[in-house]
Amino acid sequence: MLTSSRAAVTFLVITAPLAAQWQQITTSGQPGVLRSPAMATATNGTSLMFGGDNGTFPSPFSSETWSFAGNWQLLPAAGPSGREEARMVYDSQRAAYVMYGGWSSPFSIGSGIDETWEYSGGNWSQTAPTNTPGGLWKHAMCFDSARNVTVLFGGATSGLLGSINQTWEYNGTTWTQITPTGTPGPRENATMCFDAVLGQSLMFGGSDPFSGANNELWAYNGSTWLQIPVSGAWPSARAGMEMVYDPARAVCIMSGGIDNIGNGLNDTWQFSGLTITWTQVPTIGAPGHNFGMTFNAVQRRALRYGGFGNSGETWSYGASNAQFGVGCPGSNGTPVLDATGSPRLGMSYGLQCANMNPIGIGAFVLSLTETPPTPLGGIGMTGCTGYMTPDLLVSVTPNGAGLATWSALLPNNINLLGVEMFAQALSIDPGINPAWLISSNAHVGLLGF
Repeated sequence: MLTSSRAAVTFLVITAPLAAQWQQITTSGQPGVLRSPAMATATNGTSLMFGGDNGTFPSPFSSETWSFAGNWQLLPAAGPSGREEARMVYDSQRAAYVMYGGWSSPFSIGSGIDETWEYSGGNWSQTAPTNTPGGLWKHAMCFDSARNVTVLFGGATSGLLGSINQTWEYNGTTWTQITPTGTPGPRENATMCFDAVLGQSLMFGGSDPFSGANNELWAYNGSTWLQIPVSGAWPSARAGMEMVYDPARAVCIMSGGIDNIGNGLNDTWQFSGLTITWTQVPTIGAPGHNFGMTFNAVQRRALRYGGFGNSGETWSYGASNAQFGVGCPGSNGTPVLDATGSPRLGMSYGLQCANMNPIGIGAFVLSLTETPPTPLGGIGMTGCTGYMTPDLLVSVTPNGAGLATWSALLPNNINLLGVEMFAQALSIDPGINPAWLISSNAHVGLLGF
């Protein structure tokens, strides 16, 4: 039965319509309208966001610090003054968030902020390095975990024609200007991430006031910048996008941006340092640029907030799962259905249901279609509720404690990104109601990486 069920699940998901791999999520305590905030995520999965442009007049620069661990929470920590276009990374060696630069001058008059701040232990502290890059905003920054330094490139010094062509590194004590072999040239609003497989910092895109946006990809190893030549599929020229690194799959995920004529972009690409190739992900998402974006390696999901086009919205990218609805009680309690992990392409996906009747048999109902909560008393399942169409039933046998499990290998097909698969468990329970049948809560899994 398990082998045939795997084949059936394969058929079920490959015939599903494409949904949205980028999912807008509703959370408590939304930070509100923000453009160009700074974001990073710690190794424990807690994301931090600071600042941004909240659109108020005459001083739109937020000084709020927010954390995200499933919901947004405004932190009481006092620290940097309000700013936008700062950049933040997480220094895994010192367990500290590092933020540099930003902009807080109205009407684009003035210069970037020359400040280095660190957040750890629930507090902000301003460091006093001997050397600094000078006042910058719109720069690109990432943390090189192989050499344990923060890498910074480019940015703008003023609100006018101030793009620079400099490489700096911060070791937790001071900033050092590097004179590498090769150089990408002046640019601002580029994006960087550190590729752990290559052991190099990668920088994509950006613009300068004279030549506009580009689609160049550069790699930096600590002493040399090397441009990676265009080959095969390749993202178009843009600025204001974000790129983050997924260590489990060894790919950089790049999304959004704005092109040379002001159009917001909604495409998503992945770069593999193993094959030196870009792959466009067939996904649906709202156009946007100058948002905050980071990668949660614990949940294996990218988190994106705000920006032009999505200024007060939280979006997430990657496989996920969630419970919803309620079950009805039986002789062994109320069945509780959950997944053993998120439904990732090319990997085994498992469901388990507790509190089933241990001396009976049961089934997992799998579906591609959610329905409004439907009372099942009309078919004898008194007090039970259905949440989906019964597209496929897989028989299961509970153990002595009433726990039933099931798993199947999902196809490794990139076109299945964003498909939602629903599930609910049924348990035969003699005498409990006219149908001798009870149901669990419902579950939904979003197929992804």
